[in-house]
Amino acid sequence: MVASVSSKQIHRCTCGECVVGHGEILITPDHIQCLLDAIQLYCRIPAVQLLGHQATMSAADKQALLPEKVLVQKSITVSFDGLTILVSGMGDFKISRALFRRTAALLGLPSSRAKHHQLNPEWLEPFAMTGLKKGMVSPFFAPSHAKRLPYDAVVLLEPITQKPGEYVAVSLSLAKSLLVPASHLYEVIQGYAARIYPQISVHSLRYT
Repeated sequence: MVASVSSKQIHRCTCGECVVGHGEILITPDHIQCLLDAIQLYCRIPAVQLLGHQATMSAADKQALLPEKVLVQKSITVSFDGLTILVSGMGDFKISRALFRRTAALLGLPSSRAKHHQLNPEWLEPFAMTGLKKGMVSPFFAPSHAKRLPYDAVVLLEPITQKPGEYVAVSLSLAKSLLVPASHLYEVIQGYAARIYPQISVHSLRYT
């Protein structure tokens, strides 16, 4: 189900007849408003689309449920020998050794440090540190957690070739997502970061 919504519509009730559905755990109203503001400002669209889907916990499961031309937003925490990075991208991507090296180089790290990396370290508990539930982690961190985020940088992986009309599904809950035009995702993340967590650098890395 796809609908055009505002933040008031998303949170107008909990009776089971509203857009989000009864009892569903969402990110907070102020968090949603910040996200909607960034999408509408940088995508220059009159309304943002809300997509309902089956609840999922993994990027692969969510991608299998999404409509054609809608890509899951997948995010992975990478620890480079003491430097903690959130790597995010479109679709259920895999990070190759070459991408690890390029990511490290982008951040000014020597190749020797790129070899010593850890994916999704156990010490980083998503909700406690980012305000996002497990299965929903993305660069759109909760404003309430902006001053205690564990990341040194955010890197968005952008495919060099994108299909016209593609969207990225940004999670509001495990079963609801806002659709962001893929061609504007980096701008939206940059704008959101500048407002919510300006102390963390945001980078784009294009790949084939």
